[in-house]
Amino acid sequence: MSFTFKKKCVVFCALAVLTLLAYKTYSEKNELHGNLYKLHKSFVHLYAVPDLWTAEHKKEFTKATWGQLKTRPAFMKSLSKVSEALPLSYEEQTQDQKKEALISLHQSYFLKVRQAAFLVRQSYINIIYSPETTNPYAGYVPKPKIDKKGKDLSFHKSNLQLKEAEVIHKKGEIDYLVIGSGPAGSLIAAELKRKFKGARIVIMESGPFVNPKSMRTDQVTEFLESKGQRFTQDGGILIKNGQVVGGGTTVNIDLAFSPLLPSIRNKLERWTEKGWISPRIVGDEKTKWQRIKTIYRWIKNVIGTRSVEDAEINKNNALLKNAIHTAKTYDLNQESFNAGKNQILKISAVDAFLLPALRNNTKKNSSTLDIIPSAKAHKIVFEENGPLKKAAGVEITFLKPFNNPNIIKDINGFDASPGQRATIKARNVIVSAGALGSATLLLKSNIVNPNIGKGIVLHPSIPVVGLFDHEINVMDGLYASVYAPSEDLSDQYFFESMGDEPSVIAQIIPGFGKEIGEFIKKFPYLGGFGVMLVDSVTQKNHIAIDPLTEEPQIRYQLIESDKNRFRQALKKGIKMLFDQGARKVFIPSLELVHEGNLPIFEAEDDYEKAIDCLQFKPAANFITSAHMQSSNKMGDNPMKSVVDQKFRVWNPETSTYFPNLFVVDSSVFPESIGANPMQSIYTFAKLFIQKLTNKPLVV
Repeated sequence: MSFTFKKKCVVFCALAVLTLLAYKTYSEKNELHGNLYKLHKSFVHLYAVPDLWTAEHKKEFTKATWGQLKTRPAFMKSLSKVSEALPLSYEEQTQDQKKEALISLHQSYFLKVRQAAFLVRQSYINIIYSPETTNPYAGYVPKPKIDKKGKDLSFHKSNLQLKEAEVIHKKGEIDYLVIGSGPAGSLIAAELKRKFKGARIVIMESGPFVNPKSMRTDQVTEFLESKGQRFTQDGGILIKNGQVVGGGTTVNIDLAFSPLLPSIRNKLERWTEKGWISPRIVGDEKTKWQRIKTIYRWIKNVIGTRSVEDAEINKNNALLKNAIHTAKTYDLNQESFNAGKNQILKISAVDAFLLPALRNNTKKNSSTLDIIPSAKAHKIVFEENGPLKKAAGVEITFLKPFNNPNIIKDINGFDASPGQRATIKARNVIVSAGALGSATLLLKSNIVNPNIGKGIVLHPSIPVVGLFDHEINVMDGLYASVYAPSEDLSDQYFFESMGDEPSVIAQIIPGFGKEIGEFIKKFPYLGGFGVMLVDSVTQKNHIAIDPLTEEPQIRYQLIESDKNRFRQALKKGIKMLFDQGARKVFIPSLELVHEGNLPIFEAEDDYEKAIDCLQFKPAANFITSAHMQSSNKMGDNPMKSVVDQKFRVWNPETSTYFPNLFVVDSSVFPESIGANPMQSIYTFAKLFIQKLTNKPLVV
């Protein structure tokens, strides 16, 4: 036998083995997909309301949605995990047994099993209960979609150009670079332009620039960081941060909590006593609170903050108003509800500060303000200046803007590609990217300070929903107008009225199609509010950078004392709804706390005992957060804080500060501000500007 013939035989055998292996892999993959498709059909049947569709429509829906879901790697990985965790006899079980098997996964000791089960469940709830399907079933007619021309921005002439991977100002060096366009960044940029003659100011934002007043922006997931899918690392809490020009003020529901509220005053006094903030903020006995009062009067006047009239309180908000003596009406950063039908009432930081400042660019010899949207700062660049280290600018990456006709694209004419990198040099860098964004930027900039990102607070929130015998209609009129602090301020929690559409409510109802259908079918009879906890600082709760993905991770767990206060608040909230006449009340949890059942209660049930059993297990509860704070704490000690009392970033290596690097946003609060933080962020930004007026920045 010749060598060539032997070689051909070896090659042929190898190819045959590879073919057999490929066929086996193909067969196994087909078998796996076949088994997963059976699970898919089962889950559609379990999670869908029985009378949601006709049998034929359901069959078509099952096939069509499988085509969508199997293209999502995270979903398929989780579905495979669920398949492995379910008993082998699952397909032969009765419907009730299948439900029990699935519910048991949410009680699993293993976090990864709970996470997979939670993701799979939410994927099916989201895809089944779309607004198009759910609204007619619930008998709900949504408010008309607002899609308008928006503001005329033709006046804006950019002073910037992108040249050889560097953003430069046509008139000279950039004096102030503001990173982040939320409440702090927008106010700071506008005030820098107003107060510093001839200054060249640039503000940048990782999110897109929505043409102001062109569309509703408070229900668009593309305007949220990670498209509204940012969870704590263990999957326990959904984090909602704005990623759009205007930041949180563009996506929130406009609630305005004065920095002079008792809960916030208590915090500011405590911070002063600890030496964390300048004593001038609160003032001495003769001037106490005068500075805050003056600043907040100015902020309210510029924004147009208004009080809610009694006539604007709908039936849902009245439930809370009548249930507890601490109930009060919100102030709102919003035009009057009677301003006109189908109007966008929101007054964001863009409306109040940024747009007027951009509009004034046409004044001769004035300072200039330019904006760079859809660009993410990922690293601060430093330079040595004698014994001091200074910020020299930032490295940025251009992002692809959300495809929407109301998005202002390439306002500077850069023609940059998504992923393209550049640098921006500036004499002063002001970081106002929010508690997550600012800490992430400092961590990626290799500033040697172990306090960065440590001790975050989230204000975790859980809704409490009741089913009544009379119509409530949560979405009528002004759906958020009443809140109530805890009766004892030391308990540190709030009840906050708000409403949402049936497709959103469907996502938080514990159980399967039967339970979801019972509540959604009676959507007009649902009412309730959120329970928001003012959580405690613990160093274990922090932001870290994943070394593999270089993306931030939020590592957070409720401590036991906070869990106890949360339970106390939930029990109080449930009682309040029953006292107002609710027939049933549920909290959005998949834990078996009610005699081995999900937390759907009737008035005679021992719900207090059930809530005492609630463990707040990650990936088994529907907890959200929209108020992350305290990731870059202010303080007088460079070894224990991130910024000094003048907002300058500490440099622990030299026991001094970077003279031209500042952080101004909710991240500098030493602990929770004690209530919804938006107005306090505006206030601290104005305090920062006042400090600059007394002593200008490095120019």
